[in-house]
Amino acid sequence: MVRFNRYEPRIPVADLRRTIDFYTQTLGFCETARWPVDAPEYFTILYRDQVSVGFTALSVHGAAGVPTPCELHFEVDDVRGLHEALKDKSIVIRGPELERDEDGQEVGWRVDVRDPDGHFVIFFEPTHREK
Repeated sequence: MVRFNRYEPRIPVADLRRTIDFYTQTLGFCETARWPVDAPEYFTILYRDQVSVGFTALSVHGAAGVPTPCELHFEVDDVRGLHEALKDKSIVIRGPELERDEDGQEVGWRVDVRDPDGHFVIFFEPTHREK
């Protein structure tokens, strides 16, 4: 069986520069690649710690208008600390709150924000239970 080694989504955005600024300045990502290097800009890869996300300008695929919002889900090790860092930036739309499964068992802490293109960015910290 073939093993999948990494997943790096490509998210369409209306304004690539605005997206780069939001993810680098607000969420602490770094830019690793941009294509083409000299401009106009069509594509970038942003990373933080062990995750990366690609963003592409809508014009790359011939699309027009505003992208359909999607969800980006990041597992983090301190969601409440992240909330503390983000709460004054007016982007938090939910949390921090404790998530529970259908049996009422704690599964983890969650904070949701919205990026400039309307994409939901969900940060989740699993609750580790001793067995």
